Amino acid sequence: MPFQHLSRRLASLRFRLTVWNTLVVILAVLAALISVREGLRFSLVDETNRILLDEASALELAVREYWPDQDAIRGEMERKAESSKEVGWHIRWLDANRQTIFASANAPSAPIDSVVGKMGDATIWASGDIRAVEKQVKTDVVTFVRVGLNTGFITTDVARMTRVLLPIAFSLCILAPLGGFILATRAVTPFQRILASADILRPRQLQDRLKITGTGDELDILAIKINAFLDEIASQINRNNSFLANAAHELRSPLTAMISQIDVALSKPRESAEYQETLETLLEECQHLATLVRQLMQLAESDVRGTDIERQPVDLKLIVSRAIEMFTAVAEERQIRLSLILGSEQVQSHHPNSCRVIGVESELRQVVTNLLDNAIKFSRPESEIQLIITTIAEKHMLQLEVKDQGVGISTEDLGNVFDRFFQVDRSRQRLESRGMGLGLSICDSIVKQHRGEIAIKSELGVGTSVEVRLPLAV
Repeated sequence: MPFQHLSRRLASLRFRLTVWNTLVVILAVLAALISVREGLRFSLVDETNRILLDEASALELAVREYWPDQDAIRGEMERKAESSKEVGWHIRWLDANRQTIFASANAPSAPIDSVVGKMGDATIWASGDIRAVEKQVKTDVVTFVRVGLNTGFITTDVARMTRVLLPIAFSLCILAPLGGFILATRAVTPFQRILASADILRPRQLQDRLKITGTGDELDILAIKINAFLDEIASQINRNNSFLANAAHELRSPLTAMISQIDVALSKPRESAEYQETLETLLEECQHLATLVRQLMQLAESDVRGTDIERQPVDLKLIVSRAIEMFTAVAEERQIRLSLILGSEQVQSHHPNSCRVIGVESELRQVVTNLLDNAIKFSRPESEIQLIITTIAEKHMLQLEVKDQGVGISTEDLGNVFDRFFQVDRSRQRLESRGMGLGLSICDSIVKQHRGEIAIKSELGVGTSVEVRLPLAV
């Protein structure tokens, strides 16, 4: 157990953040220490080079001034070397072959033979701690003047600075884990609040939400997205609970009716005609029950599948034409006219892709069938149902509008027509138009699976119009 507890601690986000913060601080301290040391070294070396260059330039002018009197030149160099003895400068005068013509008493005996850089027309030579700047002197012959010094003081100054900085750097490295832990704790506190809120969530208790601080930072964005996800889950659970309750009610009603009729039929001996009438009633209820179960299974499958369906180009005009042919006889019995109207030039054209949408043919056929069946059920005799196909170019969609002249839907009912098991006021329905309130729900589910849109407009006593928009095939 202690080992497992330690493992969880080491795997925690707080521990990882502490380690990362500590490493960042230590690396930053080391980088700062190295930068200060090397910056100081560079500054001292650069300043030394410039001072030596100035002295070499002064000697160059002296050689030019006194040339060809070499004794005068040596005398000037000796005076220069004597005056610079305290600062440690040494002077050397070389011929064209870099053989020594003059060297000050403090000039190193070992040759300086490594070129380490250039400063304008001057050359920088170095060997160990000895550093010199050399300039060429052009008279009637070529000579060189070289001014140098021992740069050991640079190493000493850098070492002194390092000794001052090391305790500070060491202290910062010691304090880094503590600072890292404090920063990590502050960083994970909002996540702990999120976890605490998530711990109290239950499938039947989803009313609590994560607190939004209002800072607009990434944690606020995360909390907003989680809250939106919780809203969707709660809404889905509520819909499922309502769906199950309604489904149970809808299944119980025909079963109760069937049991009641069977009990009545078995209560005493009856004539065969009475038994036949009872069986016909039971058959009607069984058919109604089978239709209900089929639609419930279709809705359940639709919920599980979502938008993950295999789509292909489908001719919507052909589907509508076949639906009209199928319902023509039923419509004529009720003296209702069915009309197909092609409402745009693209649809009216005979191009094979003019009315093709992306979808599943069997499901789109069911949408058209459900809408046309509803329109016929609730239309008045001697009225007309129009099926209008148009294109919406700006959305790259094809629209089917099913427009009837029926009883219409009230404003208060219009917002609920796509809810499962919802049925309008039964007093406005004809006796033979018995439904289960699932047709429009199925249409809505199928259209949304096809990344389409569905909308309904209606006016009592005037009629209803349902618009379905589907993506055009490319």
